[in-house]
Amino acid sequence: MSSRSSRRRSCAQRSLIQVAVFVVALVVALPVASNAQVGELESTYIVPPDPVVGESVTIHAVTTCSNPFDGPPTVQGDVVTYRAHYASLFPPCASGLPPLDTPALLGNLAAGTYTIQLHTYDGPGGDATQEIGTFTVFPQSTTSDPSTSSLRITVLPEQPTPADTIRIRLTGESDEGCGQPTSFVAAVNGHDIDLTVNFPLFPCHPLRGYRWSAETTVGPLQPGQYLARLVSSSDPPLASQVFRVSQSPVNDFALRGGRFDVLATYGAPPQTAHGSPVSDESGSFWFFDPANSELLVKVLDGRAINGHFWVFIGSMTDQPFAVTIVDSGAQPCGTAGAACPVKTYTNAAGRNGSIIDLEAF
Repeated sequence: MSSRSSRRRSCAQRSLIQVAVFVVALVVALPVASNAQVGELESTYIVPPDPVVGESVTIHAVTTCSNPFDGPPTVQGDVVTYRAHYASLFPPCASGLPPLDTPALLGNLAAGTYTIQLHTYDGPGGDATQEIGTFTVFPQSTTSDPSTSSLRITVLPEQPTPADTIRIRLTGESDEGCGQPTSFVAAVNGHDIDLTVNFPLFPCHPLRGYRWSAETTVGPLQPGQYLARLVSSSDPPLASQVFRVSQSPVNDFALRGGRFDVLATYGAPPQTAHGSPVSDESGSFWFFDPANSELLVKVLDGRAINGHFWVFIGSMTDQPFAVTIVDSGAQPCGTAGAACPVKTYTNAAGRNGSIIDLEAF
């Protein structure tokens, strides 16, 4: 009996040793937290990649192994903000885990460039905010042919001034060509901007439904109305977009089909008056109160009578003012830096002076 007990004890000891060795091997094989990756933010991206006004925008945050954020990001103005406790950005993670992609719906956004930022709190140095990316929502474009509505032209800034370099973006689906364009160029001819896009011929593997984009720049341009059009071998153009370059896009207006850009200042030192069109021939300016118009400006086409456009300025103030009118339709202004004809009409302080110019342009 003692011999059999001894053998049983020996077998049990060997089994315990094998189990212990297995457990040790298993523990060694498991990742150690101190050597693991951390769940920090790796990147963000937008779907669709080049959204336009009216499209629902979703933002994706790619993190190493977990979602560290307090909740979905918030949108205030042109800033998208993620919030996270500082410590939650650095949780222990098992190595080898795939990145975590967390989507959040931003919805329909206004046109413009948005900043993505991360706000952390309770960190070693207190609260902190850092920029982690940007994206652009483009204004809706117009197309001359509904059958080619998958081609879109958008212009940024949406209300350019003569000081701006203007970005022109063309987006479309791959069945309009073959993959990503190899070139996209713009040629400014007066107030027409002809756009040409080229695709690679070989290799050519179009993927239906794949959105591509190309961008070029023009300008700065003189004030006036412009037509950007994607040219083709036949009329009409494949896509087009009308936009206006204004001296002060918030406070001026254009008359006669966008040909005449009208801007006004008042007071000393001069301040920009607030303008709004009344019709295609006239517009008004206010100085202190939106309900109290101070100036009325009218441009009439008198060429059939004396070969000129006529300008009428009705004054309802004794403030000093200056009204500037730019004829952006005159040729060849707007090309190769050629200046457009400009007329400025002034009124001294303390007098109420209306103005009539029957040979303005």
